[in-house]
Amino acid sequence: MPDDKAEQQPAGDKKDDAPKTVQRNGETLEVWGGTPEKMRKGIELHVTLYVESDDAPAHDFSKSTIEAVREIITAGSAKHPELTVTVKKIAEK
Repeated sequence: MPDDKAEQQPAGDKKDDAPKTVQRNGETLEVWGGTPEKMRKGIELHVTLYVESDDAPAHDFSKSTIEAVREIITAGSAKHPELTVTVKKIAEK
């Protein structure tokens, strides 16, 4: 005769059939259904670039460099089509 009470209960009567997860505060949450294969994620990154080049004295270096940086990011993002890159702001410090 088994000593474990869990083995004596019919499978449908178990209360702990669903997998559980624990939050940081210690609360246990039930997980419904299977784990999704993928989920939507996002991150905001702050990137500081230093760009230098030879340029004409009267030329607006800031404007042309901001345009060039946007083009560089667009060209580089083509290597990772699974990521959506949105340039929200480029400003001179």
